[in-house]
Formats: sequence, C-alpha cells, structure tokens
Amino acid sequence: MGEKFFHTHVHSKFSAQDALTDIAKMVARAKAYKQPAVALTDHGNMAGTIQLYEAGQKQGLQVFPGLEGYLVDSTQDTKAQRYHIGLLSLTLRGYQALSELSSLSHRRENFHRFPRFDLSHLAQLSEDPRSEDIAVLTGCYFGFVQQSLIHQGYNQAKSVVEMYARWFPNTFVEIQNHNIDHTKTKEPSGWTDEDICDAMVTIADEVGLPVIATQDSHYLDSKDKDAHAMMKRMVYGGAEDEFPGDSFHFASSEWVQEHHDPGHWKKAQEAYQLLLDLHDLEFPPLDQYKTHIPKTVKAPIRTLRKAVYAGLKEFHRAGKLKYVLSRYEKRLEHELDIIEKLKMSGYFVKWIQMIEWLDENNVAREARGSSNGSLVCYLLKITSQDPLQWGLLFERFLSEDRIKPPDIDMDIEDRWRDEFVNYMHKVFGAVQIGTFAELGARENDDKGSVLVTYNAYLRRRYIEEYGKEEGAKKFAYQFGRGVETIAAVRQVDRRDYIGLRRLSRHKVYKSYGVHPAGLLLNGSDLKISDYVPTMLVASSKKTVTQFIGDDVEKLGLLKDDALGQRTLTAMARTQELILEGDYDHEAMGMSQDPHDFSWIPLDDSKTCRFLRQGREKNGIFQFEGWAMAKGARQLGIRNTNDCVLAQALFRPGVNQDMTNLFIERRKHPEARRDIEYPHPAFEEVLKPTFGVPLYQEQGIEILRKLGMDIEGINIFFKVVKDSGKGATERNAERLAEVKKQWAAVCKNNGIEDVAWAWSFLEGFMQYGFNKAHSVGYGVRAYRAAFLKVHFTLEFTAANLETVAGKPSEAQHMKEARHMGISLLQPDINISGPVWTLDRQKNAVRKGLLSIPGIGEMAAREISENAPYDSVEDIIERNSGHAVKGGKQYLKDGSFTSGLLALREAGALSSLGIYRQGH
Repeated sequence: MGEKFFHTHVHSKFSAQDALTDIAKMVARAKAYKQPAVALTDHGNMAGTIQLYEAGQKQGLQVFPGLEGYLVDSTQDTKAQRYHIGLLSLTLRGYQALSELSSLSHRRENFHRFPRFDLSHLAQLSEDPRSEDIAVLTGCYFGFVQQSLIHQGYNQAKSVVEMYARWFPNTFVEIQNHNIDHTKTKEPSGWTDEDICDAMVTIADEVGLPVIATQDSHYLDSKDKDAHAMMKRMVYGGAEDEFPGDSFHFASSEWVQEHHDPGHWKKAQEAYQLLLDLHDLEFPPLDQYKTHIPKTVKAPIRTLRKAVYAGLKEFHRAGKLKYVLSRYEKRLEHELDIIEKLKMSGYFVKWIQMIEWLDENNVAREARGSSNGSLVCYLLKITSQDPLQWGLLFERFLSEDRIKPPDIDMDIEDRWRDEFVNYMHKVFGAVQIGTFAELGARENDDKGSVLVTYNAYLRRRYIEEYGKEEGAKKFAYQFGRGVETIAAVRQVDRRDYIGLRRLSRHKVYKSYGVHPAGLLLNGSDLKISDYVPTMLVASSKKTVTQFIGDDVEKLGLLKDDALGQRTLTAMARTQELILEGDYDHEAMGMSQDPHDFSWIPLDDSKTCRFLRQGREKNGIFQFEGWAMAKGARQLGIRNTNDCVLAQALFRPGVNQDMTNLFIERRKHPEARRDIEYPHPAFEEVLKPTFGVPLYQEQGIEILRKLGMDIEGINIFFKVVKDSGKGATERNAERLAEVKKQWAAVCKNNGIEDVAWAWSFLEGFMQYGFNKAHSVGYGVRAYRAAFLKVHFTLEFTAANLETVAGKPSEAQHMKEARHMGISLLQPDINISGPVWTLDRQKNAVRKGLLSIPGIGEMAAREISENAPYDSVEDIIERNSGHAVKGGKQYLKDGSFTSGLLALREAGALSSLGIYRQGH
C-alpha cells in the first residue's frame, strides 16, 4: 500500500539553520525509494524551486514547488503568534501565485523577524482564479489547525479547516507522527502525535476533505540526526531545542507507513493519487532556454554598429589605437558578426545606456574578466584596455556556440553603487540577487563558519552557567578566543564533537543576504516577477531574489555584475584632488574627467620600483596581500606587463611549480636555452612566457595555429572556462571529444609525440588563467600605484577617506606615516566627516567619523554646523543624537559620551579644550 506515498513536507538547506538536505540528493533518494514525486516546503521561501525542478526532470519525477509559510492573525501585530501552513504548486499558474505570496510575505510591512502573511492575504489569494492551482496542507504540530485544537478545542480547529476548505478547493488535512509526547516537550501540551492524528482525521471526515500523511523532513539520512541536533543547539542555545521524537529524515514509504494507523494510511493513499492527478507543472524558461534581453531600441544592431564605429573614430582621432585602423576594423566586424548571429546586440545596447549614466555622473568604473577581450566593449567604453594591444581574444568572452549572454563584470566606485542599483531598478526593473551564507568547515584546516558559530554557542553556555562577566572570563581563560579546530572539540564535549564533525560535512546555509555584485534584469518578453520570488534581507533592508545566482541565470534573464569597489573610489577621489591642485594637467595629458585613468603612462620606472619592494598592506589593489607582495619581489616588477603577469602567477590556488619554473627561466638565461617545443606553433605562442602555459588564451591560440576546427576549439573553450560544480564530470566528456581530433591534428602538423604535445594543453586546463582578467586587474593595480607614487599626498587623503571609521583605518594610517605624510588630529572647526587634505601643511587631517563613538550621521551634522566658539555653542546648534553628553555638560560641566570622545580625540583644541592630562 505504500507505493503511492511521496513526501509533501520537506525542508532543504534553504531552510537556513533548520535543515541540512541537498535538493539534488533528495530527489535522487525519492527516485531510489520508487516514490513518484516530491515536494519542497522550505520555511518562508521558495529558493530551491529551480534546483527541485531540474532534479525532477533528471530523475523523471513530478515535483511540487511550495513553501511552509508563516501565518499570523495580523501582520500589524509584531508579537502575533506564528502558525505554519503548507502550500504547494500544482501548475505554473499556481507556482506564480505562490511566488507572489512569498514575495509579499517578505515586504517590509509584513516582515518581523520572519516573512509573514495573515488571514486577509489568504482570503485575497482565494479570490484569485489561480487559487485552484494551489494545494493547501494544514501543516505540522505548529499549524493553525493543530494549535487551535490544542489550545481552543476541537470545534475551533474544525472551523479553521472549514475556512481553508471554503477558500481553497484543494485543501488537504495533514497528519504527522514522529512519536512525540508533547506533554514532555519544551512547551508541553496534553497531547501526543497519535492523539492529534486521530483528531485531524475525524475533522477531515466531517468536513469531507482528503487526509495526507507527511514526514517532516529536515535532513536526508537518519544518521544526520546528530548533526541536525548540534545545529539546533548552536542556533537556539540548549539541548531542549533539539527536535524531540524520532528521526526527521527523508524517509522511505515503509518507514512513514509504520508510523500511522492503517486506517489513516489507507485514506492517505487517495490523497497522494489526487495530488498526482492535479499536477500539471511546466517551467517553459527551464524546459527550453532562451535569453530574455531588455529591448530599448527598435533596431539594436544598427544602434550598436553606429556606437562602436563612433567610438573607433574617436579613439583613432585621439591617437589611442596602437595598430593601423584596418586591423581594428577587421576585428570589429568579426565581433559584430558573432554578436549579430547570436542575437546579442540588445545586450550591448543596454550597456550603452548604463555607461551613459555612469559618465553623466562621473562614476569611475573598470571591467574585470573576459569582457576585456572585446573590442566592442572597449569602443563602447565598457572596458578600458585595448584587447589588440594586449593580445586578448574575443572568443574567451563570446563564442559562436554560446547560447547564454556573455558576462560583463563591472567594478564601480563603492560610494555610487546604491545609486547605480536604484537607476538599474528604475530603467530595467533590476533586482539584486540573493545569496546564502554557508555554515560549514574549510576542508584544509578543519575550521570555518561552523567553528565560529560553535564558539559563540560555547561562550553563551559559560555565560548562562556563570553569569556575564565570570562566564566570559572563564571562557577566555580556558579557550582564549575559542576552540581552534573541530578536532579540539572532542576535549570539550564528545557529543558536540560528533555532531559538529557530521555537521561540518554538509555545507548548509546559516543565513541569507545580498550578492555583492549581481543584479537581475527584466527581459522584454519575460519579467522577473513571472518566475522569481523575492525576499527581504532585514539587516540591510534590501529586497533580493530568493533564487541564488547560478539558479536565476537558468531562466534566461540577464544578470549583470556591478561590484562596488573601494579602490576605484580612492583612485577617482585622488584624481579629483589632483584636478583641484596646482598642476599642469594639460602637460600631464590628464583630462578634466576624474574617472578617466587612461592618461597614466605605462611602464613608469618609479612606480615599478615601488611595487617590486613587495611591502604588504601598502594600500595598492591586488598587491597588498602577503602572496602578491612576495610575488612582486620574486618577479622583480619592471613594467606594466609584469603587473599583469603577477595576477596569473601569484593568485590563490596557483600551481607553485609553474610559478617557480617561470621565475627560474625569467631570471636565468641559461634555463631558457634548453626549452623544447613539440611544434613551432607552441614556441611562437609560449615564448613570451618562457614555455610556461600561463594563460588560457595561449592554449586557444595554439589550437588555431595548428588548424583545429572551430568545434574542437569551442569545446576546449568550455573546458578552460568551466570550474563550477560538476565541472570534472562535464570536462571528462568534453576532453574525450577534443582528444578524438587531437591525434589527427598532430599528424597533419608533423607532431610525432602526441602525448607530449597534449601535456601542454593539459597545463592550460589545469592552471591556465584568463589573461583578460589579468590585464584588467594588473593595469588597475599599476595605475593605483602610479597615483600613490606620484601624487602621494592626494592618494593618501583619498585612500584614508574611503576607510574612515572602518577597522582597516589604523593600518592605512600607518602606511601614510611610512610614506612621510603628516596626519593631523581632528578639529571640530576644520574637519569634515572624513579625512581632508591640508595642502598648506602638506598633511591630511582626520575626520570626525574616525573618532570612536562618533557615527556617520553625527559626524555630518556636526561638521555642517561648524564653526563653533564654545562647547555650549556645539550643544545648542546640534541635535542630542549628534552630540551625546550635552545635557550632562550643561548640568555640571563634565565631559561624557560623545563630548568626551571629541575632547579625547583632540577635536576641541581650537576651543582651548584639550585631552585629559594635556
């Protein structure tokens, strides 16, 4: 009788800090159990929908995307009791209605610690014709029906069921039995699971509704119970917060059947079949991929051609092209031909609009990644590097076999990002992409966020046992800053160790947040709201997609990356200060545009000398970390190209043998004499990097020169670009295809040692780096260093301005002093909110925001109302929020709170009031 069962109450890792289950593994398990379908009901979100649908298609199972919602009497009541309710999509229409409800529950006015909706929202949904495409399940022990039964009696519970049934034609009365005696739980009642099941079935019979038996699944295997219990203890604080009863795993049909009365189980079989009969869900964007580009002009290819040729003419007139014009025209036609074939011109036209907005607002930007290989992007001023000058390939960015839009990853000044996001929302309906932070351990050192969470939990335990001060002291005495490895937890608590060890293997989610760069855009024929529910990140008050980046791209909607970067703000601000200074800007070749860095000359010897000193924490983008600083010394940077090389040679995870070989051959001519190549094509491409396969583009060039057909080259493209989840499996199949052609290619070119030649290609695939990315970051780092070396005072002021009041400020102050810059104390009558330049004293003055205890709003208000002639004047002309301690000063003349902070920072010296002891 159990063959019709399938899970309709399931939590995946998207139920952050409450479940462990990987969706793909869960659906595969359902298939192994011979269950015909599976639902997903994560807490308050539908983030796993795309993964569920794809896994269902792969396994041949029907899937029911849904959610376990939080229902309250009124969203206006922040203390309202939350009840659970299960909602499942039966069709696409039903999914879209649930997606809207989920998004609504995350709106600020409804959200209070949890996404919530109330009975009025359910009533409104019931009036929507799509309500017949939704299945309503009465939920678990914490459902409105069950809680009404326990606290208000049978009749009240029945009336709630009748209300659901009036509103939704596909209402199912849900029964769960985890063998829990609720008289012995944290919040005891006089009921057991069996009692509740019996009452629920009786209500279902009287109201005439189907009964569905569910298993509240929070992890895949029963052996994961220890891991789940450990997670719940860490999240909530104690053993009493673990799930009571037996296992909450993704159970077999037989396991669930054993937990239910035979009569109840027989009734449930009819409900499973009814749900299967009602199911008719398809996701057209996932079934047949298509790119959905915003259409902003009638003929995008004409608009694009006009724009790029205008850019070419401008660059040629300004002398910015290294080679003859015809070479650029040939490359440009090649790129435009591919763009037109792929119907991607609208994608670039959209970027024309975005660049216009950035230019109008004087916002510095620099592209990173493969878009630097596109001449079209360069001429549209999306990128700032000439791809022909640097030998970059367009196909690394966009190739003929690509069906998805290319990736243009843009960095912009961080001070402008919020306004840019608002612009994108207004013009393209953009929504920021959501992300989920992992609760897991790093495999290499047995550490990670799971250990951070455990230490916080352990510290709470000590405080609860010994009190706040004594507990903190005891914790610090025994563990210092905390337990350093999971292995060490064994000495603290063996049960904790077992649970933590198992938990660390799951990589589950602990919270959701905002992707630092990703923006999702409406298409002309597909809107975000058609398929993508949104959620509120309460900490930042940002609305983001519930789907994560990898999932949301599968719908064909455009994803733009716009990362706010502090370095670009510092560079642009430096140039603003230079333009304000007494310099011969025309002689320097510097334009009046502070976000244009193209005037900076390449290969400046003073800049390279500074970089090859290899000092850590020097404030230079990409060169301030230990590995890159050491690498700059090893490499002995001599020109801008060396800055580009450094990005590939010393990046995280690089093959050290490759780096050492390059350095050895670069420094010692004798080491270069014996380099052998399988064919002249290899020598021609690899000679600049001393025979070391450094860049992915080099591998592609070799294949071209050897005459491999476009299909084989495109497969190689995919291999070198693919490093995502499942890449090893995908690439094994792709490499087999390339190898089929490789023997013939070698034969045609007279290469006898096929395996030796192949080993070079394997080098590109294993550790070759994207040269376009190296160029973008390498040149930017060089330009930042140039500004620092030649305009030290301006760069220091700008750099400190970007870190005012932040933890890294002290380190940047130390670096400023190392560069010989005087740092002046803040002055309430001179300082602004952040650091400011004092040219007369050849110094930089600290801002009010840098004073501990003075927040951003207070710093701005105080500086805007300056100057002052007395402390009383400060108090009188500022709010109590800005000048805390003002009342106390007026009362007895004592300095406390914000006033004390100002005094001790020396900010009141111009009023004749000095630090204590001065």
